This record gives sequence, structure tokens and C-alpha cells, in this order.
Amino acid sequence: MDNNLISLFRKIYEPISPKQFDANEWWIIFITSMVVLIIIFLHKKYRKISLSELLFIFLFNIYYASVGDYVLAVKPVDLYDTVDRNSGELFDMPLHIITYPGVLYIFLFYFLVKRPKKTTFVFICAALLTFFEWVSVEFFHLFLYKGWNLFLSFPFYAIVVYLNLAAFLYIHTRLRKEKSPS
Repeated sequence: MDNNLISLFRKIYEPISPKQFDANEWWIIFITSMVVLIIIFLHKKYRKISLSELLFIFLFNIYYASVGDYVLAVKPVDLYDTVDRNSGELFDMPLHIITYPGVLYIFLFYFLVKRPKKTTFVFICAALLTFFEWVSVEFFHLFLYKGWNLFLSFPFYAIVVYLNLAAFLYIHTRLRKEKSPS
């Protein structure tokens, strides 16, 4: 029985495990940890974004990142690979579940506090995300481009940030209206 269980675990784990635990896995651990710490700090100290809004941001972006990677990173399109494999791996999960939505939470928190012009906000966030991607590719080999490039990333991130901002502001306004006495 134990051998069967171990064999089953290996069949499940081996195709999704890193080929080699190297710089890209450490980078994911580092950026995910930093994002978690910043979110905890912002959420506990300032409470600008409600738990419902936080959950919305995370669920929206987990879905968006998963669908985006499925469409863009697998056949027939197959524009890039993430981490070490062309089919996804275990370390894609913290990126999809924590890092991607967490960074957008931080950006949206900033928007609520500073209220910059929407166009400026979208442009700066897209530029920052493109820069973070460049660092991830250049120094940590997080992505392997097969048809994708940073010039495609900027407009893609601009759309991501715009959709997040529009959806978040809609939800934020609706929740505030429901809380206020009629």
C-alpha cells in the first residue's frame, strides 16, 4: 500500500515539480513573501480596502491570470513558458494565487489613497509591471519567451490594470452605497 501511495504521489508531483530548484524558484519565494508582508501591513494598518474587496481582487486576478496563461502560454498560441516547464509547474501557483493579485491589490490601495488620474495610474502601473517582468526574465529566468516580448507586455498590463481599476471602482462604489444609510 505504501509503495502504491508513493508511486501515485510521484506520478502527480514529478510533472509539476521544478526541474531544478534554482534562481527562479527563489525569486518567486522572495517576491511572494514581500507581497504578502506588504498586503498584511496595508490591510491591518489602514483598512482602506474591505475584506470583500480584497477577495474580489484576488479571485478576479486568479481567474484572469489562469485564463491568460492558458490562452497565451499553451498550444496553439504558446508564446512563453513560465518557470522551468512549458506546461506549468508547482511554482506557478504562488504567482497566480498570491503574487499577481497581490501586486494589483497594492496598486489599487495606492489608487484609493492618492487618487491619481486614471490614465496616469494605468500607465505607471503598466510600466512598473513591465519592469518587474524584465527583472524576472533578465535575472531570474522566470519566463522563456517563444514569441512574446516586453513590448507586448506593456499594453497587456495596461489592459489588466484598467480592467482591475474599473471593476474595483464599481465594486468599491457599490459596497459604499450599500453601507451608507438611505
